[in-house]
Amino acid sequence: MSKGPVIAIAGAGCAGLSLACKLILNKIPFKKLYLIDNRPHKSNDRTWCFWKKHNETLWCEPAISHRWKRMEVVFKKNTLVFDIHPLEYCHIPGSSFYEFCFSFLDGSHNVESINDDILDFISDNGRVCIKCKNQNIIADVVFNSALRLPEKEKGNIWFYQQFLGYFIKFRHGLKTDTARWMDFSVAQGGRPSFVYILPFSADEALVEYTVFTKEKMPKNWFKEKLDNYISANLHVENYEVAGEEFADIPMFSGSWLNPWGNNVHNIGISGGNVRSSTGFAFRHIQRHTDHIIYALRKNKKIKNSVIPKRFRVYDHLLLRLFDKDGNCAPDFFFDLFSKNNFIRLSEFLNNESGVWDELKLMNSVRKWFI
Repeated sequence: MSKGPVIAIAGAGCAGLSLACKLILNKIPFKKLYLIDNRPHKSNDRTWCFWKKHNETLWCEPAISHRWKRMEVVFKKNTLVFDIHPLEYCHIPGSSFYEFCFSFLDGSHNVESINDDILDFISDNGRVCIKCKNQNIIADVVFNSALRLPEKEKGNIWFYQQFLGYFIKFRHGLKTDTARWMDFSVAQGGRPSFVYILPFSADEALVEYTVFTKEKMPKNWFKEKLDNYISANLHVENYEVAGEEFADIPMFSGSWLNPWGNNVHNIGISGGNVRSSTGFAFRHIQRHTDHIIYALRKNKKIKNSVIPKRFRVYDHLLLRLFDKDGNCAPDFFFDLFSKNNFIRLSEFLNNESGVWDELKLMNSVRKWFI
């Protein structure tokens, strides 16, 4: 029988699957690994995008479907275009990531996937009982991305980054080498809003309408906005919707709680591994799972998040700005993008910047916080 602890990963999304694969890739010993989620992940239900250096190879490199070397940010009167070399902007479809990870995990005899609703964790005598709707599972250590408990303190700011994206096919002729990262030409309506376009070919793209909102909006609201954008901005009347993604990311300036004891560790969004001002999570999740592997190997304390605290301060400032003025996003981001080079911005968004560069960034938009 294999040596090591019984490990349970609660939640089989980006964080849970990344950790499960890295446990095996790094030969971390375990007796049993349970991967628990309330549904089988197979559909293309979400998208992960991130920057990386063009010569950098990730453990999940085969799951990357598209890469772009240019990005543009659109405003009502200006369009800023960035050549992002030596970086590339990468897209991983949910379906590709799930297929890659589960195919890899299928080769491990001591990994078991369970589809059930996770209700609670009960710690007792150094072990954890994962209470599910149809069964209980006992583990020595649990990594949790399924249950989220936000810290309720005065001053914390909460938004949802909510979006509806269409994977569309049409006859048009898009620039395939340029990702439209943000289009702020859309009406704001008191909610920071933009459209995101990833061209996969000249006639296929993901077109996504995104808002920062205090209350979740119905899907039909997004559908009307998205249909109008495709018609008015892309000048496309006839198109086929090959798929869609409709979801939200909590943009929370506080911390996520862990009331379950020392043998339960929060990961993913539950661990605070998403930038609360942008929704970027993939690179932060990868760094956190790398930290967990290191901590397990060296018998060190596991941190909930590896995002430095000063970045949480920056994120809080931006959320507070949006909380005060929901129409300011286009002007704010025009200042930010027009006054800074893209490499510096990408390093800041990836938590790779130094304090001096961060001060330069903040100085370029200081009028917004005075």
